Amino acid sequence: MLFLAVASGARADGPVDLDPYLRSGTSFWARGRADWLSGETAGWFQPVAEGEASDLRYPGYSDSPPLVLFGAPVHEMVLTCRSGAVNRVTCWLYSRGDAGEIAEKDFYALAASIDRALTAWQGTRGVAHPTRKPEPGIIAGAKRWPGPPTAAELRWSASKNAILGDAIPGAPAAKGFRAEFIQLAMQPAAGAQAGAAAIRGGAPSALGGSAFMIKRNVRREPDGTVLIEHIPMVDQGQRGYCAVATAERLLRYYGNNVDQHALAQLADTRTSGGTNPDDMLDVLRKGGLAYGTKVKIHEDFTVQSFLAFIDKYNAEARKADGPQIDLGQTRVIDVPAIYAAMDPDTLRRTRCERQASAMRKFSDSITSCVDQGIPLAWAVMLGVVPETVDVPQAEGGHLRIIFGYNKKTGEVLYTDSWGAGHERKSMSTADAWTITTGLYSLDPRH
Repeated sequence: MLFLAVASGARADGPVDLDPYLRSGTSFWARGRADWLSGETAGWFQPVAEGEASDLRYPGYSDSPPLVLFGAPVHEMVLTCRSGAVNRVTCWLYSRGDAGEIAEKDFYALAASIDRALTAWQGTRGVAHPTRKPEPGIIAGAKRWPGPPTAAELRWSASKNAILGDAIPGAPAAKGFRAEFIQLAMQPAAGAQAGAAAIRGGAPSALGGSAFMIKRNVRREPDGTVLIEHIPMVDQGQRGYCAVATAERLLRYYGNNVDQHALAQLADTRTSGGTNPDDMLDVLRKGGLAYGTKVKIHEDFTVQSFLAFIDKYNAEARKADGPQIDLGQTRVIDVPAIYAAMDPDTLRRTRCERQASAMRKFSDSITSCVDQGIPLAWAVMLGVVPETVDVPQAEGGHLRIIFGYNKKTGEVLYTDSWGAGHERKSMSTADAWTITTGLYSLDPRH
């Protein structure tokens, strides 16, 4: 096709311009999943999960060329695939998690530039559409172009009086306007009304809803493994977004049309260092009614419980004649540094022997939730026990999902929000409990 040759020529001079692809009209939507993974576009995208039906995501990290659409850099693009065809494209032409913070005037100038380019492409002005504002202080807008051949929706969001930059302990936080994201979603449109309805994301998934429905996702395997199926995969990329990526997966499992960028705004996620767990829980509590879930805490590390745990660890260390953890007079408890200073064997004995009853409760919570079809958000400290699969994050706090167990082998099944290869992993319950710092579930309200 001619538009492929035009786009191919852009790579030699710099970023690849996606406009010629899109301007090909209906032939753009004739380009299937396999086409994007081969030829000149090979390496641009990576499957979000294993299997031939998986969605595709740009970037494929270090080997992906820079892409430009409507004059704006593409930070992330997801091709939603069904039966080998691409039926939805979602682009983030700005995201705070990828590009950092930008000035208010630059944010609105970028949104206006994309708006003008879309109008010129569609030959008609976009129609403003009201957006849901789940929290005070959120500035959001949206415009729709019904097509045909392509229905498009441009969304942008920012925050008022938000904390700027990464907070410095003990220093006053600067507040002001903070740009969040500019998102463009497109689908093939059979007509104006069909395109507008489709671009909204459609009805909630049949997987979500009632406790009866989600229990149907539980599968029991011959070897004794019990697991939950149909948990969507999300790739958090290189951002410190494990908490909001995990939340997106859980909320989408219940049929909600959400993404990690919007959740990062709600949770006030920093562009580095991830999300404060207390803030994440607070946001999920506030949004619980809207998202059809309620937060349940099964295990949580409060300051008091962590200090009690340190006392138990030191008692075990004295017994083994090993070094102890001395908090001294510090007012700031650096949890990752404390874990890094611990002896792994002493830590494991402390958790599994001196906190044996808590470990049984941990295991019982997993069994109960999984049997009901309820996945668990699992807060852990990486770098404490060996991982079965290489992970992008070597140490520190992390949030992942527990979705299964096997009583015969004494293992739990878990998944990380890092895309293909991280869908199904296992760890002994003892190791899992050793690295646990929190265990939560988003339970269906119905």
